[in-house]
Amino acid sequence: MTEYARENLEVIEARAFAGCKSLTQFLTSVFTGVKTIGDYAFYDCDSLRNPSIPAGVTAIGEGCFAECESLETVSFYCVLEEYPKNCFKNCTKLMRTGGVAGALAGLRRMGDSAYEGCVSLTTSDVWNLGRYTGLEEIGANAFRGCTGMTELRLPSAVKKIGAGAFDQCANAGQMIFQSAEVPEMGAMSLETMGAGFCIRVPDSQKEADRVYKAYLAFFAEMFGSGRAYEIVDSISDGAKGRNPVTADLEDDRSGEDDTSHPDTEEGRYDAQPEGSAEPGNNEQNENGAVEEDSVGNTKPEPGEQGSEGMADEEEPDGNAKPEDNGQEADGNAKPEDSGQEADSTADKERSDGNEQE
Repeated sequence: MTEYARENLEVIEARAFAGCKSLTQFLTSVFTGVKTIGDYAFYDCDSLRNPSIPAGVTAIGEGCFAECESLETVSFYCVLEEYPKNCFKNCTKLMRTGGVAGALAGLRRMGDSAYEGCVSLTTSDVWNLGRYTGLEEIGANAFRGCTGMTELRLPSAVKKIGAGAFDQCANAGQMIFQSAEVPEMGAMSLETMGAGFCIRVPDSQKEADRVYKAYLAFFAEMFGSGRAYEIVDSISDGAKGRNPVTADLEDDRSGEDDTSHPDTEEGRYDAQPEGSAEPGNNEQNENGAVEEDSVGNTKPEPGEQGSEGMADEEEPDGNAKPEDNGQEADGNAKPEDSGQEADSTADKERSDGNEQE
């Protein structure tokens, strides 16, 4: 391409090079006339490795470099306010984006899923989110599945973080907030973060740990008080140590442990089905036979409610017996109950009762 063309090409249209799998290099800083790059302009260019965005560019489109499987770096010689939605999505070899100082300081927004699936994106002194000093907003799922990121250092300018922005960053050990004000933040899944994941917030000992307490209250709403207390601390002045766990937090943590699997068979006792016997009323013998209580009401046969609707049986010490899953408490297969022992015990109890009469 001639120098005249490079200086006078102003717009790269949407999908202009999409799917050009052999394109290794086209976009460089010498295209001084380019001002805008359209949506998905270089989408799925699988041989493109290290493009440079010229200084005159003021905007790039959605999904501009998405699905470029060989893309390693992108250098910005321009100042953009936004990396839009899906901008680098699923560029599995992308290690970093960067550029001139103004490019890092001038960026305001990273759109939804902007870096989602960039598994080679790594955090270091060379590249980390903290270098984008003007960054105010991180979109939903922006860094979802970026398993190469080990530290999530957020700049102090951040005001909003979308839901799932860092979910499935499975090797991220900590998230560091540098803003004294708690940003608006969508849902976050701790279970998908790295082992021992923690959150660090600005020091504020001179303000009676105001910042720590504000973040702690915020994450208590999101994760529960006990879990929040476990993972949140100040960056360096030990605010957590000055604010020991309270009785309320201890109770909250205990409650969270007891209901850690509220929707599973394991870890809870179901409420008794409607119409079933309750402890202390219409006591049932061990083999479930029909009996009458003290006022002559007939108790239901065990088969009347079906296998899933039966009232919980009771152990001899009166504790509720969890639903039968075919295993003993130690995980071994539970032998099938022949019913003979329970029958003989019940017969003996009837015989003793007749003799007393």
